Amino acid sequence: MDLSNNTTIAHYMHIDPWLPESFLTDQINHIQNFQQIVLTRGANKRELFKENVDLFVYGKKYLGNSIIKTIKDRAFFHYSLPFKKFSRIIEQYNIKLLHAHFSTDALEVLPLKRKFNLPMITSCYGYDVSSFPRNKLNRLRLIKLFKECDVFLVLSQDMKRDLLNLGCEENKVIIHHIGVNTEKFCPANDDSNMKKRIRFLSVGFLTEKKGFFVLIDALNKLFKKGFVDIDLVILGQGKLKEKIMQHINNLNLTNKVKIVKTTSKHDVIAEYRKADVFVLASHTASNGDKEGTPTVLLEAQAVGLPVISTFHAGIPEAVLDNKSGFLVPERDSEALAEKMENLIRCHDKWKTMGEFGREYVEKEFNISLQVRKLESIYNSLIEKYEKN
Repeated sequence: MDLSNNTTIAHYMHIDPWLPESFLTDQINHIQNFQQIVLTRGANKRELFKENVDLFVYGKKYLGNSIIKTIKDRAFFHYSLPFKKFSRIIEQYNIKLLHAHFSTDALEVLPLKRKFNLPMITSCYGYDVSSFPRNKLNRLRLIKLFKECDVFLVLSQDMKRDLLNLGCEENKVIIHHIGVNTEKFCPANDDSNMKKRIRFLSVGFLTEKKGFFVLIDALNKLFKKGFVDIDLVILGQGKLKEKIMQHINNLNLTNKVKIVKTTSKHDVIAEYRKADVFVLASHTASNGDKEGTPTVLLEAQAVGLPVISTFHAGIPEAVLDNKSGFLVPERDSEALAEKMENLIRCHDKWKTMGEFGREYVEKEFNISLQVRKLESIYNSLIEKYEKN
């Protein structure tokens, strides 16, 4: 590919082998004014990217392995085969900027920035600036990253505060929202809300911070109050699946709660459109893990669903309380059940909240708008380096 007359950037990210399309790949695929390559030590998921994005894969991701915790990132990566291979690729494509997704991955790619004196952006998404730095060594490594990386993109004011508290300079931090494809995520044609049964939907990895145990407890409270014509679908997979299923079984809710494995984005959209109310009971996990701005809340609002979530992390910036939905305190199943009951009783709010949420996402979280902002950040940083 002749790239001599184009500006090319390199993304560095981990790709899970079981991961379907995600907000990361959506963002990359919507960039228009730059040539792009993706470097990864994850899975070879070429089908996730558009044709003109070249993907280079080397082995597996090492960060998180017990061995890496005793080895300095620079020494490990600098003398490894991925460094040599990715160095050749950066030279071949005349890369002008590195964009690392998650600060944990940024630590791995720092040697490439050093070698080629490239401008570098790190996007932070949640655990990488919440639970990860609880380890003293990890925190020290992040301080090194803060000094060397040029720009940090965060999802919310809450995440910006977390980054500043960790020692990052404020002039390096930019709030940049996740974008949602509002043409793909759009309301169903049938807006009838005269249903005999009400379907609640929750989507996310089956991890502690997603609050599925709290949500199931809230649903159980509704059943005890006599609301029997309701169901809950949980769309996701993860390490807590067995424990969540056991909790469902212990409460005798096996006929009311269904866990469905995440498949394609098309199937996810279909589940949104079959639902009446979207619920995400996120909270800070016991290890400190926090959300960023959950994409599923934006997707649900784009589809026109009223949403119920929590005053957690960046969620209050994504869901406007009492306008596009309701927010409740973290880990409060009683308050969550109360808001779920409110929407069971007041069907008229579905349409009003759904329309407000759709409009809000179109205005503030539209992927085309957010990608243009991202391209502007790329341009500014590249120009700054070229002047120097």
